[in-house]
Formats: sequence, C-alpha cells, structure tokens
Amino acid sequence: MKCSMSKLTSALLVYTMLVSVFSTLFAFPDTVAAAAVVEATNTSAETLATTSHSVALPAGIAAGDELLVLFSAKTVTFNLPTGWTELYNSGADDPGLFVIRRVADGGEGSTLTVTTGGAQKSDHVSYRFSGAAAAEISTAATGTSVNPDPPSLTPAGGALDYLWLAIEANAGDSASAYPTSYTNGFEVIGDAGIASARRELNAASENPGTFTIAASNVWKAVTVAVPPESTPADPPTGLTTTSNTGNVSLSWTTPASTGSSNLETYGVWRATAPFTATSSATLITSFATSTGTTYSDTSASHGTVYYYRVTATNATATSSLSNQKSSSSNSGRVIRLTGSLRVLGARLR
Repeated sequence: MKCSMSKLTSALLVYTMLVSVFSTLFAFPDTVAAAAVVEATNTSAETLATTSHSVALPAGIAAGDELLVLFSAKTVTFNLPTGWTELYNSGADDPGLFVIRRVADGGEGSTLTVTTGGAQKSDHVSYRFSGAAAAEISTAATGTSVNPDPPSLTPAGGALDYLWLAIEANAGDSASAYPTSYTNGFEVIGDAGIASARRELNAASENPGTFTIAASNVWKAVTVAVPPESTPADPPTGLTTTSNTGNVSLSWTTPASTGSSNLETYGVWRATAPFTATSSATLITSFATSTGTTYSDTSASHGTVYYYRVTATNATATSSLSNQKSSSSNSGRVIRLTGSLRVLGARLR
C-alpha cells in the first residue's frame, strides 16, 4: 500500500512539473493592437492647369476607414476641402505639398475636389486604411539634391505597430529608389511629381532614410505614421470614497491595461443619482495620471447626496466608467454622516 501511494505521489509530481513546463512554453503572448491595413490606393493627375482638381479616391470606401490624400503642385496655395483635416500645407512653394486626412463616412464617392489659389497642374496619391486611428505627420524637410530625405517622426502613442509612409514631392523628377525597407511605392510625375512608399514597423519613432530621384532638384519630404485603431484603457478599479468635513475624498486603482497607448489623464465624474453613462453625470475634474490616483472634491455641497465614477484616457481613447458601488460599505459611493453612520450615497457633514 505504501509503495502504491509512493508511486502515485511521484506520478502526480511528474504530471505537475510537465503541466508547468508546457504551460510556460505555450503561453499566449499579451494581446496588442494589430497594424492598420492598406485596403486600397489610387493615383491621379491634372495634366492641364486648373484651379479645380479632381483627386481619384481609393475604391470600396466604408464608414470608419482612415483616408489619406497626398497632393503636389507648383507655386500655388491649397484650400482645405470640407470635412477633411490638414496635416501639412506647404503654401505657395515650389514644389508644393498638401497632405490631408479624414475618417470616412461612406459617402465620399470616387473623387475629391481640391481647389487651389491659382491655375496649376497637379499630381495625387490616395490611401484607404482599415483598423486605423488618425494619421500623424512629421515636420517637413526641404532641400535641393538627388536624395529627398523624410525626417524622423515620433508619434504621440509611443511604440505601436504603425504603418509608416515616406513621402516626397519634387519639381518633376522620377524616383529611382525608395528608402530602405520601404515597399509598395507609388509615384505620379508631372510638373511637381510626388512619390510615397510604406513599411510596417513596431517602433516609438522612425527615420525612413532617403529617396533617390533622377536628377538634383528642389524637394519637400515628410513622414506619416498611421497608428492601429485606438483601444481604450481598462477602467480604473477599486474606487472608494470618504465623506469629510468640507470635502469628499476619492481613491482608486490604476487600470490593469493602458490600451493602445500610455495613460494621460484621469477624469472624475459626479452625479446626484446613480448613473451608468457620462451623459447623466458631470465631469468635475481631469488631471494628469502622473499626479496620482486620488482626488479631493471640495466643490461638493453640504447636504447633497453624490455618486462618483472615474475614467482613464490614453492618447486616443477614454475608458469605460469605474465601479460606482461595491460590497464594501464605503467603496464606490460616498457616505452620509449624520448622528450615526449610514451608507446612503454621499453627503457632507
């Protein structure tokens, strides 16, 4: 009997060790936001001088897609189309470069009209991304050489799986080489040619390197980062509240996950009745997460019952609400202090 028990104990020990080893070997990695996907591209040009330019947009645009348009023309000002956001506008330079973006609503159609301050020819490249957040852009570099050089870019979101685009516009020369590791190049050559290429890279910053064009010419160059679709942080947890003389003290725990980028701010929401959405509450303060995970509400009025919740915001999105109530008598709500202690919400004494 003792021998059998010894064998059983040894077998269980071996089994436990094997489970531990294989669990470690085959553990799944932490989930991260996948890079944006280039769903479609298009190129177009106006070969006759005009002030109304028809830019061919990518096919299959769906609501929520991130759209990016690159536009070049000589010595002319650019007018921002309604509903688009300007990332870069060189003004009336030679060459001119205009970069704009928007989140698609699905009603864009197949073309975009861009108007300019004078009649010029133009060249255009357009992109459609899915699973993307708002594109970010570097400052512009300028020069006169055979090597347009897009500058380094450090996006606000920190190290993520970005789609990086290297972009150059010059006074009419073709690109014979793209930056190292950049592929899927597009080029339109007219009076002011434009070229772009892309790569996927998880990095906090990127310096693409240089293009090579056919002859020395004046150029402008920028770098664009397209982040993965924004993921909010987890909500703060363990919110507790305590009623004091003249204030209500709040404390909570940092979110378990910061989402697709680093935490930036906490928001404290307050209502005079239990609430399930921020639309039924007031944001009474927002402050940097580096300040800590506590807050003293000195604006609360004596004799009023309050309910509190907290949110966390990263570079691109805001979390859902923290707990409002919990099993603990003073967690997730504010207590009312009268002659004796009763848990009813929040009231100052």
